[in-house]
Amino acid sequence: MKPSKQSKKNESQKMDESQKKSRRAIKSTAPFYTRKQLLAETVPLVLFLVMTGIAFVSHPLLPEKIPIHWNAAGAVDNYGSRDLVFLLPGVFLVLLLLLFFFPLMEPFRKNMQDNYWRYYFFKVIFSIFFVVLFFVTLLPNFGYRINIASVIITMVALLFIGIGIAMRNIKQNYMFGIRTPWTLASELSWTKTHRLGSVLFTLLGILMIIGVFLLKPELLFILFLVALGSVIIALFAYSYVIYRK
Repeated sequence: MKPSKQSKKNESQKMDESQKKSRRAIKSTAPFYTRKQLLAETVPLVLFLVMTGIAFVSHPLLPEKIPIHWNAAGAVDNYGSRDLVFLLPGVFLVLLLLLFFFPLMEPFRKNMQDNYWRYYFFKVIFSIFFVVLFFVTLLPNFGYRINIASVIITMVALLFIGIGIAMRNIKQNYMFGIRTPWTLASELSWTKTHRLGSVLFTLLGILMIIGVFLLKPELLFILFLVALGSVIIALFAYSYVIYRK
């Protein structure tokens, strides 16, 4: 027995109503940041102010030419004006502003609000990375001997561990996480891909830290790029396989 036109219409109305409820669950009209979260957002800003203050104090004490680039072995291979001491604080500020305002435009707004503290954890790790990078590139100008390659590799490793921890239980969004066509189309694909990604990124970071003590920086850098590429390809393929199931 074929369903009547009225029953089809009722089913269509129910589906439309279900989709509307789903959209309302994903979207939120409430302000994105709470007072507590806005207060937490001042921590990266304070780090930026500290970096900028030190850059202003250091600027007249620096030589006319300062190291601005190091090769994979940690040796200086390029110099620039001492005015470039303000470059890292400037880049850091731009990135902080982007990370602050992008969530306000997130289509999965409610999900992103639920993700906030995991996202904030990533921002703190990211901010510490920039602060350490600033100091390890500044201090050699004052006679301090620093193995820059090892420090940067270690900080990148910690950044990946932080990303792995933060991404494990995040909800679907367009800004933070493993965003493939299939993770964005399927909640199951999103969840399973991020659980696997959490393990792989954390493991990659741990192996990098171990590699700092066992391998030369040049070799470790190449192995890191190969491993990172392999992880990205594996997660991309995995998200599709889960979506197709």
